Amino acid sequence: ARASSVGTARPAATRPNRSTPMAHGADPANGLAAADAERDSELFSSLRGLLAERRRALNIAPAAAPAASYMATREDLQTVLGGLQATPVASFQQNGKTVSRSIGHLKQDLLNQLRANSPEGQTPIIAEEDSDTIDLVGMLFDYIGQNLSSHGSSRELIAKLQVPVLRSAISDKHFFTQRNHPARQLLNSVAEATSTWLVDDETDSGMVDTMTSMVDRVTNEFNGDLSLMESLLDDLGRYMSQVTRRAEIAERRHIDAAKGRERLDLSREQANAAIARLLKRGKPAPMVRAVLEQAWTDVLSLTLLRQGEDSQAYRRCLAVADQLMQIGVSSDVSKVDQKVREEVRSGLLQVGLHVDEVDGVVNKLFDPASVEKKTSHTELAMTLKSKPRLGSESATPAKSTGDSAKAEQSTPLTSEEKEMIQRIRTLPFGTWFEFVTNQQGSAVRRKLAWFSTVTGRCLFVNQRGARADEKTIEQLARDLIRGQVRIYKQESENLIDRAWKAIMGKLQQFTGQSSQPAPA
Repeated sequence: ARASSVGTARPAATRPNRSTPMAHGADPANGLAAADAERDSELFSSLRGLLAERRRALNIAPAAAPAASYMATREDLQTVLGGLQATPVASFQQNGKTVSRSIGHLKQDLLNQLRANSPEGQTPIIAEEDSDTIDLVGMLFDYIGQNLSSHGSSRELIAKLQVPVLRSAISDKHFFTQRNHPARQLLNSVAEATSTWLVDDETDSGMVDTMTSMVDRVTNEFNGDLSLMESLLDDLGRYMSQVTRRAEIAERRHIDAAKGRERLDLSREQANAAIARLLKRGKPAPMVRAVLEQAWTDVLSLTLLRQGEDSQAYRRCLAVADQLMQIGVSSDVSKVDQKVREEVRSGLLQVGLHVDEVDGVVNKLFDPASVEKKTSHTELAMTLKSKPRLGSESATPAKSTGDSAKAEQSTPLTSEEKEMIQRIRTLPFGTWFEFVTNQQGSAVRRKLAWFSTVTGRCLFVNQRGARADEKTIEQLARDLIRGQVRIYKQESENLIDRAWKAIMGKLQQFTGQSSQPAPA
């Protein structure tokens, strides 16, 4: 599950204000909010009624109270739960699998503790309202568990909140009926934050430690005073705001880098085309061809990036290339303008070659004896090929946008793919996608941070703003049609609201009721 805005987690940083009565003449939106509040106020009684209906449907008759029994008070429940709260959360083996503690296990532990502390010969009974409260909180945690990420830290954090949340719900039924109840908000904020940010291969250990510290304060200090939870909600909101800001900064860096790579690729394509046109006009010496194709294209690309196609500097770079073309196998190097030698040296120094390497290239290039030697050709070509190209960390130049586009165009687009491309082009930056990662249907969520309207290159980042993937718009369209990628539908409600709606719908199945718009 994710917050309604997946790009930024929805912790308690923006907690809603306590509802106030709607004033006379308020707008319809406020009227809808008042209707929601009214339904919320009836949620606990509605859920209890559905639980009773389910028991009848399943022929579960209320157990007769033993002759020697007593009704456990809420003070009794809080005392026992307070002791369980101080007990470390432990998992256990069930049917050969490791199982985390559930509210059902807590309920059994609660009864066992009550029996151990009951007056001799008397059996403790939990009042029906309190028993229903425990069962409903159990359903809530079950829903959250089904929607959490598989990361172990997420489940540990939620498990630690079981007892404090249960104690809050038993003592204050506003937990069910008020969306801004501190225990309800804290549970929602922790669940959404962990589900959004704690992903198996992208988890920040610092975040795990911070979240664990906050949750541990609840388990160590909570004694029924909700002000502790309110304080932690504020702390969590501030922390998640910092995390979100860092992610936004990282994302912006990757967008700027992607734009820079695209400009470089386009400049390189233009430079390659210009050199190719020159080479068609003559037959330069092999070492000249190597310099033009392996190094001077980078000089042209850099000049295009910095000063543009119409600049005097770019025209001069082309003129230098044209001068170098005069160096043929049997040509006289002295025919080349003497200024060209220094211009070649200056240009090569700008694109990543060291001084001694540049001097070696220039000396061979302008030495008539070297021009005639095949060994010199080979040595110079190997020298240039072994050096990283402009904008690349390796000697092999990165695949350009033009190359990618040509590869995609090798398979003609279908009409469905063309329609999908048009749809993608209308999507705003910040749209989230789910990428299927295996045959079991597991998926990771990625945000479309930017795409180029010129080349169709799409940049995807993860929740932390880190670069996660790049695709062409054609690749993305085909993956969407194949079902390998899905557009993620943003949730309009928070996790707890969705949970209550799902729980009510599930209970209604036992009563034969149609699923009415359920309170959140």
